[in-house]
Amino acid sequence: TQPFICGDCNKSFRSISTLSSHRHIHTSAKPYSCDACSRSFSSRSFLIGHRCSHAGKKPFPCPDCGKSFSHGCTLSRHRRSHAGEQALTCSDCGKSFSRSDSLSNH
Repeated sequence: TQPFICGDCNKSFRSISTLSSHRHIHTSAKPYSCDACSRSFSSRSFLIGHRCSHAGKKPFPCPDCGKSFSHGCTLSRHRRSHAGEQALTCSDCGKSFSRSDSLSNH
C-alpha cells in the first residue's frame, strides 16, 4: 500500500519525500535548474531526463514507431498518441488533448 496521498490529485506515493517532490507539479515552483541551459523543472527526475537530452542520450525507444526519448515519462506520454487517447476536449473550440496541462495551456 502507498500511504502518502497528494491532496490535489489523489495520486499515492510510497514515501513522504516522493510526495513532496511530486507536489511541485501543482505549483509554479521549479526548483531544479539545468547547469547547461538554465531551464528549470518541477522535479529532479525531469531535470535528469533533460540532462540526457544535452548528452544526446535517448534510451527510451517507442516500440510502435522507433522514436526515442530521453525520459521514460515522455515515452509514456508519446505512446498515448498511438493509442488515440485524446480524452480531454476544449469546450470552446472542440480541440482534443491527451494531457490536462496541454488543454490548460491551450
